[in-house]
Amino acid sequence: MTTFDAVTDRALVVLSDRPVIGLTSDLAEAESTCTGSGRIVQLVTSPHSRITTVLRLLVTANKIEWIVRDTDGYYAALTGHPMHWDGTAFVPLSSATDYAPGFVKGPASPLGTHLTLTLRTDSSAPGAAVEALTRAMTGANPTGWDTSEPIAHPWNLADLYADPPTRMVAVGPGPSLALSERTSAHNGTATENTTITFAFALNAPQPHRHLPAILAAAATEVPFTSLLVHQSPGRPDLTVEPRWSGTSTPVGLAITGFRPPAPDFPSAAAGPITWYPLGDTTTPATWHHYHRLLHHLQHQPEH
Repeated sequence: MTTFDAVTDRALVVLSDRPVIGLTSDLAEAESTCTGSGRIVQLVTSPHSRITTVLRLLVTANKIEWIVRDTDGYYAALTGHPMHWDGTAFVPLSSATDYAPGFVKGPASPLGTHLTLTLRTDSSAPGAAVEALTRAMTGANPTGWDTSEPIAHPWNLADLYADPPTRMVAVGPGPSLALSERTSAHNGTATENTTITFAFALNAPQPHRHLPAILAAAATEVPFTSLLVHQSPGRPDLTVEPRWSGTSTPVGLAITGFRPPAPDFPSAAAGPITWYPLGDTTTPATWHHYHRLLHHLQHQPEH
């Protein structure tokens, strides 16, 4: 049974001052308990704590809220919005007109780059997408997996096939961290949503020019409908600080099969996929370009 530091009708509050916090079994259980209940898990840490990229995915998806307790009060770790305790939960401070001071201090150590791949596969092969993408990107399989962090099991697809977990965390060379979540449809088919992040140190070479071939190699093993690649500033150790570190921008979109070229959307066919680069990855406006591309593809037949 998970022990919470505060329990209300609106929130389950967990306090932690550990230097690095991952998606522990306790947090995973708390998040599962809150699903559909109207409650939210609120993780409260010091400004010196960091979370793993896997836990950040749940924070970004609003499944867990990350709150920082600083000398000036409380703030939301990923947005910098000042927060306060209203007796039932931490909520935005309505009178706030600026970011919390702790959020805008800047990273505590030099940042490299996080290259993140997100895709959905309609597959009954749990873990296959993580293995194929990790091997295509790094030349080696993941090293371990578990349903939470820290990772306890060596990587073995046979274990995943025998007892498919609803949620899987995987660690790999690179380094890389992945989160896969499986859902079952009424017809019995399984859908696996996968996000895998690869870390690169400051000024380290990145595989942008080779991405079409890399993703094509993965697609021959695990077919996917589409796969988005985006990048953001990030720590080489795949942890996240509770302060502003820069924006995420799309790098490119891979679509299974061949789609006809269109004005403003250059593409390159590579085996089983069509690759659409999304321009200058240092410009946030490329997200607008990405959404225009999605709209175009949704109205084009596959060939």
